[in-house]
Amino acid sequence: MPELDGYGVLQGLLHNPDTACIPIIFLTASASDEERLKCLEQGASAFLVKPFLQQELLKLIRDLFDEQDYV
Repeated sequence: MPELDGYGVLQGLLHNPDTACIPIIFLTASASDEERLKCLEQGASAFLVKPFLQQELLKLIRDLFDEQDYV
């Protein structure tokens, strides 16, 4: 993303009352523990390292919705 990175998008979503309650999953190529911790500390709901399987993403989404009682 040329003008805004994922952290900027995350902060914008978290500070907007219309989107603040939406779970945010970071999809990244960085698998470091430091990067994972940084994402979660800044407010991401979950973290998934690319490449990933479709089933992994779908399970993560289901788990997040189950936690939040969205369904």
